[in-house]
Amino acid sequence: GRVAISTETTETSSDSSNGANGAVTVASNLPDGNASGSESTSSNTETRERTNFEVSETTREISREPGSIRRITVAVLVDGIRTIDENDVETWEPRSDAELAALRELVASAVGFSEERGDAITIKSLEFEPVSMVGSAEAPGFFQSSNLNIMALTQIGLLGLVAMVLGLFVLRPILSGTNTPPALENTTVLPALEGNTSPDDTPSLPSLASESANSESQFAQDLPALPSLDLARDSNLLASEDPVERLRSLLAERKQETVEILRGWMEDEEETA
Repeated sequence: GRVAISTETTETSSDSSNGANGAVTVASNLPDGNASGSESTSSNTETRERTNFEVSETTREISREPGSIRRITVAVLVDGIRTIDENDVETWEPRSDAELAALRELVASAVGFSEERGDAITIKSLEFEPVSMVGSAEAPGFFQSSNLNIMALTQIGLLGLVAMVLGLFVLRPILSGTNTPPALENTTVLPALEGNTSPDDTPSLPSLASESANSESQFAQDLPALPSLDLARDSNLLASEDPVERLRSLLAERKQETVEILRGWMEDEEETA
């Protein structure tokens, strides 16, 4: 539609008169004649109107994504039915119309067939030429002929490798550590004397037995007296196979004696420091 937005009106009027003496004639000289000349009058009126209209307009935007489908045309070629009779003679027959109609429905459902869009589906049953195998077939490989699973062999190999690493770096050090005897204490080797030596010239060394006896007596004097162990009373504890559990039981029964022993050790360490 249209809508008037402005109106402009213009009106113009004009009047004019024209008078002129007539020519001298016999009638003008007569007493009763008309001596006046002719006179004309004109009037002109003009009206103009201008109206401006605004015409309504409609703007439409259509967005089309890429890949729109205008039309689909599908052609399907299927082989017929091959049969072999008793004389090993192969015969070929085209497929029936019912099978072709069923195939057409499957194809139409798969491609999104639309008759309004103008889509077309063509299905024909024609004989396919048999493919002749030229040359020799490839011989099967080792894994194909033996039916071995490569993934299973890989898993078994990895498990064997992990077991070997655990045996070499974990179990072997543990087993060798349990069978190794404790290392001997470092012994000092006396240097050999120069020149000719005899048993009389060698200085006498202090007796190791006397030194060990003196050190044991000195250590016994420093420690407080340990309580005596009653074997008859603690027979059940000694029969226990777990030494940790046996030690806990002894400490629980003799708390006061244990505290005195620990206190004596701490006092000796403070005096030594």
